[in-house]
Amino acid sequence: MREWMRDVQIRDPLFGDLPLAQWSGDSLEDRHAEPWRSFRLAKQQRAQRDDQAAKATLHEILLTPNLESRHYLQAWHFLRGLGEQPAPEQAKHIYGVVIEVALQEGLEIVAAYEDRSARYFNYSGAGVVWEHPDASLDENVEALLAAGRNVVAQIGPWTASVRPHPLRVKRALTC
Repeated sequence: MREWMRDVQIRDPLFGDLPLAQWSGDSLEDRHAEPWRSFRLAKQQRAQRDDQAAKATLHEILLTPNLESRHYLQAWHFLRGLGEQPAPEQAKHIYGVVIEVALQEGLEIVAAYEDRSARYFNYSGAGVVWEHPDASLDENVEALLAAGRNVVAQIGPWTASVRPHPLRVKRALTC
């Protein structure tokens, strides 16, 4: 597999903007767990062209406490696809920050999320997935989120699509 293809596969789920077909928790262990059950329900409702029901289901996900930040980002992504936009103050809410640097050797990625989870992927293929087992990285995660809040305050939320392979990008994740 080419290096850049591996990088793309690793980075795609970081942004919270995958297609609904790719974010529905179809593995056996996720089948009945929330929010996967609700994402699958929204997918079915969308397939049946019941957009109002799909929107209601996605709003229920947004109201569910203590989910991964990427679930909230995905719910907003799907709602935007149904023509719904967050209120202006909600649109600037930072759920996460992804920093990517393309090196000659490959792509370096650091992602930090409001739920205090984080990801680091080295161009070599090595990486760390931090699901917040303790508070030891909270200060670092908060520093990245604070930088993202500063960026959004200056230039507004990111509205463009994700570039396929960046040269150098900093992006704050908002709904």
